[in-house]
Amino acid sequence: MFYTLNQLTSEQYSQAGKKFSRLAVLRQTGFRVPMGYVVPATIFSMVTEATSELMAVIASSAIDDGAKREALAADIRRIILTMPLPEMVIKNLGTTLTALRSKGYYSVAVRSSPPLEGLAGSSFAGCYESILNITNATDLGQALRRCWASAFQPSVLDYCCHRDLVLADIQSAVLIQGMIPAEVAGVLFTADPVSGDDCTMIIKAVLGLGESLVQSEVDPENYRYRWYTDEVTRDPEAVLLSVDEIRALGEIALTIQEHFGTPQNIEWAYLDGEFHILQAQSIAAIHYAVEEEWTNAYLKDGGGASSITTPLMWSLYEMVLEETMPRYLAATGMSPKRPPRRWTASFFGYPYCAQGWGETNSGVRRT
Repeated sequence: MFYTLNQLTSEQYSQAGKKFSRLAVLRQTGFRVPMGYVVPATIFSMVTEATSELMAVIASSAIDDGAKREALAADIRRIILTMPLPEMVIKNLGTTLTALRSKGYYSVAVRSSPPLEGLAGSSFAGCYESILNITNATDLGQALRRCWASAFQPSVLDYCCHRDLVLADIQSAVLIQGMIPAEVAGVLFTADPVSGDDCTMIIKAVLGLGESLVQSEVDPENYRYRWYTDEVTRDPEAVLLSVDEIRALGEIALTIQEHFGTPQNIEWAYLDGEFHILQAQSIAAIHYAVEEEWTNAYLKDGGGASSITTPLMWSLYEMVLEETMPRYLAATGMSPKRPPRRWTASFFGYPYCAQGWGETNSGVRRT
């Protein structure tokens, strides 16, 4: 009835949701993801269809009245939080708890997924419920209800209204996962979401469980890892992660990014010298702050940049563009008022030169 992350197949992804399917892929690929069981959306549908009061509310309620959406959401959540669970579900919850304990997990976390696939890349307060440190079957059943209830927040109903969806379209999978009693936890962005720098990772770390960071209860320590040049910078008071640990975490993150093919937002936990991956999803939005633009169009015209440049040829480009050309521009009054930090650079073996110089001293705009 429940799917394990070890055995979740592509045919079951639609019932597990993208968030948990990605975790299954990572665990099956060999990443250190805590063991877990997915309660598929079919269970949610089965339980709600057996609850006559809830079905009556869902069938009769319109969601196009904004003034009533909060009251409707509260009514639905009240019903879900008090509805009985079928004996089959209760039995499976107990079996799941026993199985996780047998693997050394003394408590479990219960996590919700986006109730609709379109919400996966957005931030909707309350839609992503996580209940931690569950140790008994009774609390596990209530945590399951809480995750289901979180699928009917007013923001979700608003989303449905603006996309002509009905309440019956809302489904929710839940993950029951072994808890990692983390010494340190946090989040990592494989690209800087503010500047768009895809060679610099942004790492935030807190002492203990990462939930305090997610809930903005504490200020995290901040680290930047420029993996392309192996440079680490940090807050002056940051002590939770060593340089070697940052490098190890960065290597894991790069491998995850390579696996999925897009910059990632990764939740991680650190315990006994090992990093555990709790979540990985594509960064929802990246903003690019461009200081310098680079082109190799001019170099390609001469054929020099049509293939990987040898060290000798690169040294010639660098000498001409970094030394000879600036002297020529200065002598002719064409130096830009704000010259680029460098006139040339090598990316992946190919030479590039800066463009978009801005206004020159002679008033000519160079582009």
